[in-house]
Amino acid sequence: MPIAMTLLDGETAHRLGVLTAKYGLFPPVAQKDPQSLEVKMWNLTFPNPIGLAAGFDKNGEAVMGLKKMGFGFVEIGRASCRERV
Repeated sequence: MPIAMTLLDGETAHRLGVLTAKYGLFPPVAQKDPQSLEVKMWNLTFPNPIGLAAGFDKNGEAVMGLKKMGFGFVEIGRASCRERV
């Protein structure tokens, strides 16, 4: 990872991460989460408490790829209403 950090700026690395998830280039999680990790909140059940916050996949391009990576939940979209310039 350190070599990638020296070769890519933050925006390029972020875009690469989104595209990698979008096209399923990360290996999917092979095992199911143990029931002890299950979280119930607001009439929803999450397989584990680890989630991906809004802002990573701002345009909803990689929803399924991110879910297959093992997150308990994935928030899609921006953390704010307006796009930053």
